[in-house]
Amino acid sequence: MERRRRSAGPGTERPQGVAGLAWSPRGFLLASSSNDRTVPIWDTLAGRTYKILCGPELRVDDVAWSPDGRFVVTGSADRTARIWSVVSGDEPAVLVGHDDRVHAVAWSPDGTRIATASYDRTVRIWDTRSRTEIGVVGVHRDRLTCVAWTADSRSVITGSYDGTVRVWKAEVDLDELMGPGPVPGLPCVDTRGTSRTHAATRRSVERARRLRA
Repeated sequence: MERRRRSAGPGTERPQGVAGLAWSPRGFLLASSSNDRTVPIWDTLAGRTYKILCGPELRVDDVAWSPDGRFVVTGSADRTARIWSVVSGDEPAVLVGHDDRVHAVAWSPDGTRIATASYDRTVRIWDTRSRTEIGVVGVHRDRLTCVAWTADSRSVITGSYDGTVRVWKAEVDLDELMGPGPVPGLPCVDTRGTSRTHAATRRSVERARRLRA
């Protein structure tokens, strides 16, 4: 299973970069995100391509499956996330809201929400039924690189170039963080070796509010 693109030279090919991989819940389909703006779905039992999803304007950075194995969500350098039907190949929704590339995506274990992590330093939550944004639930001091859900689907964990891993409550929207009173403390691990509780600074929240506006 190799992604190849023909180069400018006659009769030559070079491999195309693969940015992300995700196994389907059933375990025999493998989705890959690629620099050539496609999302190939591989049938690993048959050893062939099952389907190739096309659509984003720029490279696809990440891919994740829905818990029922019917859909995949992708994050792209064109600042969007997209939900695809694996069976039909249709593109049901384009999730628009981030101001920079969507570098990581994750589908909640209960299937109801998607988390997107972006180079705009925010993590956003989306409703999978209405295909709309629920809210911005967290902001880092630098670009986000990865995102994952807790098993109970109540919180998301993000990693960033700011050197921290942070936990955010999926129900807390930025408007709540901007409300009166102290900003709630959020668990944080500094990947440089220091564990602490991070109280989200008013400046960081204000920055995310401006990005959301």
